[in-house]
Amino acid sequence: METYKLLSSLPLAYLHVFSYSKRKGTPADKMPNQVPKDTKHARMVQLTALSDKLQQSYRQRLIDSQTVVRGVVELHTENGCEFLSDHYLRVEIDKQIPVGELASTIIS
Repeated sequence: METYKLLSSLPLAYLHVFSYSKRKGTPADKMPNQVPKDTKHARMVQLTALSDKLQQSYRQRLIDSQTVVRGVVELHTENGCEFLSDHYLRVEIDKQIPVGELASTIIS
């Protein structure tokens, strides 16, 4: 909960969440008091939900400030194309821009 509270208090855009997996032969493999698998999973679920909340809040701040985002088009969609922006958000726009080309838009 200390980690959760700390991360909740920071102005982060997202969290890269994963659970620790023991690796044979590493010092951590032999450490006492290993965290049980269900506890690790429950913590991962909590932090993933927090990450979603942080990302929505971050996206809303960018929308409110009418931020222009840019990125390289990765794929075409039914209505346009999609890219991962320089703000690390997935963005879909209603223009057909060739894959590999730079696209920009005011985030919405």
